Amino acid sequence: MADPVQVLAFEFYGVSESADFAFLDELTATGRVCRVDPVNDHLEAQLSLAAQARAHVRALPTSPGLVIAYCSCAALGAHVAALCEARLLLVDPDAVTGQGVRREFELLCRRLGAEPPSTQEHQREWELAFAASREPLAKLHGGDRKAFEMVDDVFDRYRAWLRFMDACATAAPAAPKNAVTVIARKPLTDLAALLAQPDKIRLRRVESESATLDAPEIQELVLAEVRHCAD
Repeated sequence: MADPVQVLAFEFYGVSESADFAFLDELTATGRVCRVDPVNDHLEAQLSLAAQARAHVRALPTSPGLVIAYCSCAALGAHVAALCEARLLLVDPDAVTGQGVRREFELLCRRLGAEPPSTQEHQREWELAFAASREPLAKLHGGDRKAFEMVDDVFDRYRAWLRFMDACATAAPAAPKNAVTVIARKPLTDLAALLAQPDKIRLRRVESESATLDAPEIQELVLAEVRHCAD
């Protein structure tokens, strides 16, 4: 029997329920869909986006026919699709920039009660800013061993998120060889930062009051692309 069609879906299931492809669960159970949170790849150490893309292609039993990527996963999805010549579906893609990374982590530092690094920051300085708020934050939650473990787990995720965002911001545009479709509910990002040929995409605009991946119209468009991959 032939291997099942492989659809590789990059999402942020560690962020919120509205940032993942949970509506693909039934297909995930069949082996046709592999859902991945790319932030987890950076828990131990930072990878370049090119190295991360190669690792995901090697990890699959068969090359995917379709790569789906949500939001800031777009750059990684585009690089994976280029490597395995798969079709690419970007859902509300976001082109990550160094300025955008700094803005997000300035907000995060302030929530943690930490002082953001200077304008000419390096990744190590961001991590030191997180570390400076470790003890005060743990004390807010009781100051015992479990409180420190909880804070450390959260900081591990923040650190991995920073590494992934930095890898996306410094990656070159990808050049997928197959069809590229973009589903956009939000204003369209600068696709030239993600794709070498942004003028060749097929654009599907959707108006919805729901969060992007909660919108029934978007879910149906994604499912249609998955079904098309199986035909």
